[in-house]
Amino acid sequence: MRWPLALFVLGLPASAAAQDETDVTILYQPRAETIVVTAGGNLTPSPSDRAQSVQLIRDIDQGLGARLENRLRDEAGLAQFRRSDARSAHPTSQGVTLRGLGGNASSRALVLLDGVPQADPFGGWVAWSAFDHVPLAGVRIVRGGGSGVDGPGALAGTISLSSDIGSGGRLSLAGGSRRASDLVVGIGGRLGSGAVAIDGRWARGDGFIPIVAGQRGRIDRAAPYDDAGVGLRARFAAGAHGRVEVAVRGWRDRRTRGTDFTASAIDGLDASIRYILDPTPSDGWQASLLAYAQLREFDTGFASVAADRNSVAPALIQRVPATGLGARLELRPPIGSTNPLRVGIDWRGVEGETQEQFFFTG
Repeated sequence: MRWPLALFVLGLPASAAAQDETDVTILYQPRAETIVVTAGGNLTPSPSDRAQSVQLIRDIDQGLGARLENRLRDEAGLAQFRRSDARSAHPTSQGVTLRGLGGNASSRALVLLDGVPQADPFGGWVAWSAFDHVPLAGVRIVRGGGSGVDGPGALAGTISLSSDIGSGGRLSLAGGSRRASDLVVGIGGRLGSGAVAIDGRWARGDGFIPIVAGQRGRIDRAAPYDDAGVGLRARFAAGAHGRVEVAVRGWRDRRTRGTDFTASAIDGLDASIRYILDPTPSDGWQASLLAYAQLREFDTGFASVAADRNSVAPALIQRVPATGLGARLELRPPIGSTNPLRVGIDWRGVEGETQEQFFFTG
């Protein structure tokens, strides 16, 4: 069982943020390259962000079998703990980090989806297959530990995912070798003063044999996978400069590691509600209030394999249930566009346990 302490954040920008420009929707990178931020449902970026190394990824295409984790691998300084993707890697090895610190099973970088932390409440790994059914408007990467306003999980930086509520429908179906198939569906549209969207994805395949041909034994076989997810998101206006966002999504993931007794299963359910007040700094206070709940169920098995790979025995059966609750409040008083003050509270409480059955062999 683990209960993190509450975090109080008081943020003032570095002196590097005191530039002549007043357009807070422009972020400056070390190469003096400018990016106009148009995607995402968060508060307008603060001028203090100019002191950080910030990158915005907008070419996110999750159709036809594409996966978010494979797109992120192209970014410099981003390291994942395992070489294979979430269709075959063990879930507990799916950590991510930044700043060239080297991969780690428990993430050193904070992964957010619309402001909600995505690491497993108990183990800290990231279920990457859970994002493949979510249409993304963009990904914002902040490298380094300077992103303190994101909370204590951002040791090496922050990977912030922003979902997109579009209009109309989408449908893609992909197929490939090893009987792989991938289906993505979604529909969204306006509803009163806001918009509502529902999206889903299902993917399966027979997988590949993880052991090279020259080292295989009688126990080795392909590692199949089967994952699916569905999500409902709504966004409504709340006053002249405010909006309310509600999201509920669930997913399941099933896979093995190519031998008996190595199956793993993940079931997850997230729910969140967020209120954003985002006028220009000269028009009044800016505010963001977020509350969320997370449920996780993780079951896995481990095997003891003989040296000649001709026999296998169970070594461990593990079940890891976990729950997470969190809330975040950020206020920005209108005291000037070049010298803003950010005051906030970020709290997260998690509870989980590992239930293990050992098998002694040899």
